[in-house]
Amino acid sequence: MLSFSDSFGAVVTIWLSYNILCMILPFICKVFIISIGWKLSSFKDLKTAKSLKKSICIFTHTSYADCIIGGIYRIAEGMPWYAGITEEYFPYFGLIFRANNCIPVPNKPTIKNGFVNFIIQYFKNYKDDWAFCLDPEGSLRLSPWRTGWYWMAKGLNVPVTTHSYDFHDHCVKYGPRFNLDDYSAIEDLETDIKNSMNNITALYPECSQVSNKKSSSLIDYKATFCFYLWLIMVFISMTNSISVVPFYLFLSWIGTIYLCITTEIEYTVYHSLGYNAVLLVWYLANW
Repeated sequence: MLSFSDSFGAVVTIWLSYNILCMILPFICKVFIISIGWKLSSFKDLKTAKSLKKSICIFTHTSYADCIIGGIYRIAEGMPWYAGITEEYFPYFGLIFRANNCIPVPNKPTIKNGFVNFIIQYFKNYKDDWAFCLDPEGSLRLSPWRTGWYWMAKGLNVPVTTHSYDFHDHCVKYGPRFNLDDYSAIEDLETDIKNSMNNITALYPECSQVSNKKSSSLIDYKATFCFYLWLIMVFISMTNSISVVPFYLFLSWIGTIYLCITTEIEYTVYHSLGYNAVLLVWYLANW
């Protein structure tokens, strides 16, 4: 039988481990985002995003990958995003769902006045920052927009905002705030919101009313290739003679030039340049 001191020590160890995990988890998520070729939000975008608190946030949802990417970004960048998931899944995945600010929503027949009223009552007296995210289409398939988002915003007296995961540019894109008082008809508001989201590429564009038709992919393979090539070069360089580093630097710069020629000169190339610069500095420091 454990003594009091042993039990106390175990509790303290678990508590410290949990807090350390909470501190390093955002960093781990950021590294993962970069490793699959996605881009972290700029300081300007983060400032915009964190100003969208207490709002109904509309996003495109054509795949369960949206939920995974969204959950990783929420942890990495500290976004106050919330989402509703049917309560029947919580006995199996409740720990993961609650860690990602998912709300257990009762099945529709058991909710008085429906899902809209449930969300209104849930956030009515909510003191912390929040942005409730939902897809107006309410389906992974192409569907007409429903109006629940409007009545939620009206019932809570909050603005409507947008954020979506762009599977062409591989980043999160944020839209403006829409105040309901500025519109006399829901149709006008819906049109403006859709127009503000036409720069988004969903994973399956044919399943969304607002997505453009650019090519899409879950991972930016070229940026991912740069990242893992850099990791391999660093590992090999550090476990072999320092003299082999210039050879790997040469290969990496050839890869960067290839990216400059074949891709838009944007984050993909910046990633590659950054990785090369770090390796070059390490090489010079060990000359």
